[in-house]
Amino acid sequence: MEDFLQSLFAVSLFASNVLFNRQSGYFDTAAEEKPLLHTWSLAVEEQYYIIFPILLFFIWRERKDFAVWIIVCLGAISLAYSEWGWRNQPTANFYLSPGRAWELLIGSLAAIIVQKRGVRSNEIFAIAGMLAIIVSLFVFDHTTPFPSIYTLLPCIGVMSVLIFGGQGTLTAKLLGNRVFVGVGLISFSAYLWHQPLFAFMRIRFPEHANPISMLGLSLLALILAYFSWRYIERPFRKPINFEAPRFTMLKSSILWFVVFFAFGLGGYFSNGYENRLNEAERQYIKDLQNEYTAEYLDSKHRTAFANDGRRKLLIIGDSYAKDLVEGIVGTFGSDFKTLDVVTLNVARRCKNVLQDTPDLDDYLMPSDVHCFGDYHRIGSSKFDEIIRAADLTLVRSLWDVLPTREMPRTYDYLNTIAKDRVGFIGGQMFGTFQINSRNSLASPKKFAFDVNTKLPYTHQPTNLTSIDLFAEAEAIMGGRNYFSVSRFFCDKSHKCKTHDEHGQPLTSDGAHLTLPGEIFRLRQLFQHPQFKDLWVRNLELVPAL
Repeated sequence: MEDFLQSLFAVSLFASNVLFNRQSGYFDTAAEEKPLLHTWSLAVEEQYYIIFPILLFFIWRERKDFAVWIIVCLGAISLAYSEWGWRNQPTANFYLSPGRAWELLIGSLAAIIVQKRGVRSNEIFAIAGMLAIIVSLFVFDHTTPFPSIYTLLPCIGVMSVLIFGGQGTLTAKLLGNRVFVGVGLISFSAYLWHQPLFAFMRIRFPEHANPISMLGLSLLALILAYFSWRYIERPFRKPINFEAPRFTMLKSSILWFVVFFAFGLGGYFSNGYENRLNEAERQYIKDLQNEYTAEYLDSKHRTAFANDGRRKLLIIGDSYAKDLVEGIVGTFGSDFKTLDVVTLNVARRCKNVLQDTPDLDDYLMPSDVHCFGDYHRIGSSKFDEIIRAADLTLVRSLWDVLPTREMPRTYDYLNTIAKDRVGFIGGQMFGTFQINSRNSLASPKKFAFDVNTKLPYTHQPTNLTSIDLFAEAEAIMGGRNYFSVSRFFCDKSHKCKTHDEHGQPLTSDGAHLTLPGEIFRLRQLFQHPQFKDLWVRNLELVPAL
């Protein structure tokens, strides 16, 4: 709720792209569950519409004859930034205006050319533009970095159609078809409607969010889009008569803007109007917000050991390693401060693979190929130095296909540097959770949820893969300090307990753990003689269980 209200506030200020950029990463809610996620592109456009006219005014006044070349130069700078950005700051490059400005500048350049010379009729260039757009639709996929130089293809294609698709061309006849014109007229409204409809379906009725229901929602979005276009968009596109009803509509729009702004601002300062929740739900949300421990993990990322006499603990991994840290903090309390903790945060998108592997690039998005630094690579002096200095190194990750396959090689290298001072901790999976499932976990009585129910997750293909990977990891890590934890929560039939004996939820999203879940897992680990010996022997800190 707090995230939604923040997005409502940001939309009112045309700054939702900035908000979603900040929310991306470990604290990010699943994109498909954000009703206003699609407004990031509208924010980029509005920012452009505010800044570009002012810039163009000064350019036109001072150097009108160079205006086109100045726009081309600005576009080239923005394109160069986006090429750098998708490799180094992919999230910011995607959401923020600097990496997107060149796309809009191409449109402005096309408008200037058409205004000066009119729309030309050139069959070859117009068809080439259409082909560029069609190729982009079928060739580009989720692995294509956006925006980047690849994005030039559809952008230049659209520009070519705008400039050369004059009357009489095949392109003009095709795009002038009544069906295409009709879809084009309502497309903006359809864009506004589709994401909220899809998101609320996934939030409220996740069990019904199948392709058929989504197709039905798509049709509903088109119907709503037609009425939005007819009774809102079209009147606003006409000159305003201050005596006409549409001026009343303008005043109503301003009123709604103020309402949304105030509602979003109030939600921001009240933590999502948290008083509407009961104590159990508030605690659950607090666990969700704190599941990645910034104080004990992020702040110690890539720092050096203090060498102040305390035993040195190194934690390597992704958000699941942060779960581990919270469990250690919750288990040892103030005694945790007797340890000198350093962390190496390997983002999930980078895979928890610490050495070069021939097909690593096949498992990474193009924008993530460069996400490894010296601190993350086996064989680098910085990496080896920090491993050698640690009294104990624990590695915890999502452990998907590539990291699991490379686990023995990674362990063996670390163990050559830090003999018997390395431990790998396996993963657990409860099943795929949607927001209403999480609500029932937080307040089982309110949602008539049986806290003793063990949730089967073998019906989920991704989770079947996880089960196989857990078994594979145990098999290939034989004789090493590898500790499987899935059996702490799940039985042999792969049904997993979601609450402890006090009714407290053990998982926050089907994979990460709540604080009670983290403490439970660590205490179970200390029942394992091999893990307890590894911990006590190297850190000289005995858990009070």
